Amino acid sequence: MALRSEFVPVGELRVSADKTLELITITGSCVAVVLYDEKHYLGGMLHVVLPGRRNSSRKSDRNAYFADTGVPMLIKEMIRYGARPEHLKAEVIGGGALVTDDSGLNIGRRNAEAVTDLLKKAGIPILRTSVGGQVSRRVTLDIATGQIKVESSGRHPESTQDLRSFENLGGLIKILGKKLEMLKPNPTWARNLMKAVHEPETNWKNVRGMISRCLILSMHVFRLANSSYYGSPGKISSCEQALAVLGSRQFRRICMLASLIRQSEPFTDNFHISEAMVSRHCLAAAVTARYLASGMPHQFREDAFSTGMLHGIGAFSFMLLNASCPNKFTESDIKWDKLGGLILSEWNLPEHIVTAVSSYKAPAPGTRGRPCLAAFTHLGCGISRLLGITASPRTGEFNFSSEAIKEIISDNDIASVLPGVLKELRLRGLLEYFNLDVKKT
Repeated sequence: MALRSEFVPVGELRVSADKTLELITITGSCVAVVLYDEKHYLGGMLHVVLPGRRNSSRKSDRNAYFADTGVPMLIKEMIRYGARPEHLKAEVIGGGALVTDDSGLNIGRRNAEAVTDLLKKAGIPILRTSVGGQVSRRVTLDIATGQIKVESSGRHPESTQDLRSFENLGGLIKILGKKLEMLKPNPTWARNLMKAVHEPETNWKNVRGMISRCLILSMHVFRLANSSYYGSPGKISSCEQALAVLGSRQFRRICMLASLIRQSEPFTDNFHISEAMVSRHCLAAAVTARYLASGMPHQFREDAFSTGMLHGIGAFSFMLLNASCPNKFTESDIKWDKLGGLILSEWNLPEHIVTAVSSYKAPAPGTRGRPCLAAFTHLGCGISRLLGITASPRTGEFNFSSEAIKEIISDNDIASVLPGVLKELRLRGLLEYFNLDVKKT
C-alpha cells in the first residue's frame, strides 16, 4: 500500500499514529528532531529554525520555531498521543553550516547542539545524528516502521561539461531554472524578512517591501507561490495577491522558505556585486513602472511592479551562465527578455506576467486605448537606466519605444515624468547610491 506523505514546514511539528503516513521535511541550517515510540508505533517530527528566542518575553504561538520551546512541545505532544517517555528514541538531522547569525556564529551547529542538550536533559537516547557540512537533507519518517531515511545534497552543481552538452534551449532552461532555485538570497534582507514574518502583528506592507529589495528573494517567492505544492500555479502575479489567495499562514511559510534557501555552489565576489546591482535596477524599474501606471486599476499597478521586478531574471541568468561556464556565451547569443520569460513560464507564473517579461524590450501596441503591461516595464527599465540605476557599471544604450512613450506619457516627453519618478525612488532609498544631478542645465 502506497504511503501518504505529509510535509512538516519550517518552524512546525507533526505527531501521528497513522501507519499509512510518512512525515517529510527538508533541512539546511535548520534541524529536524525525530522521535519514535516503537511500542506504540507513534512518530513525531519537529523542524527547528533557531536555538532560542533572543527576547524571552516575546509572545508568539510559533514555539516550534525555536529549539528551547519546540523540543519540550514535541515531547509533550508525543505523550499526549499515548507515547511513554521511557520508550522514546530520537534522531537529530540537519544543522548544515550554511548560514551565520549577526555575531558570525554558525547557526546550524548551534541548532544541533541546542536540541541535543535538550534531549539529553529529557533523558531521551539519541540513536543517530547526521549534522553539519555544507549540505541540505531530506528527512523521511515512516510511521508504521519507525524507519528514518536521510538523503543529502550539497555541493553537487551541474558541471561545466553538463552545461556545455545541452545544445537545445529546453535543456538549458531546465538547468538554469534548477541553478536559480538553489541561489541564496541577500543575507541581510533574508534575515530581515524572517524576523518580519514572525512578528506577533505582521506588517505585510513591510514584508512586501523587503521581498522587493532582492531579486533572488522575489524570484523564490513568486516561484513558490505559483508552485503546485506551496501555492496556486499560474494564479499569483503579485505579493499582495499571494497574501489574498493563499492566506497569511501559507504566505508566511513561502517567505520563510525563500529566506532559507542556500546556494549549492560558490561564486566570486564580482558575481554577488553584480547581483546586487541587478536587484537595485529591477526595484527601480518596478517602482517606476508602478508610478507610470498610477492611472490604471490597482491590480494592474501591482502587476506592473511585479514585471518590473522580474524583468531582470534574463540578465541575471546570463550572469549565472557566465559564472558557471566562463566564455561559453556572449551577450549577442542570449536574448535576455526571452530567456527570462522562458524561465518564468517553467515556474508556472501567470501568462500575462510571462508575456510582459518576454517582450519588455519591444512591447506590442496597446489595445482599446490601453497600453500593454510590457510597455510599462519597458519604460521602467529605460528610465532607470537613464538615471544611472543599471545592472552594470556602465549606463549602456537603451532604445526607447516611441509607441510606448506615446501611449503612457501624455506629452510624449520623458522629462515630464522624471520629478515624480525621482520622488518615488528617493522614498525607496534608491538614489543614495548614485551621484545624480537632476537640475536642468
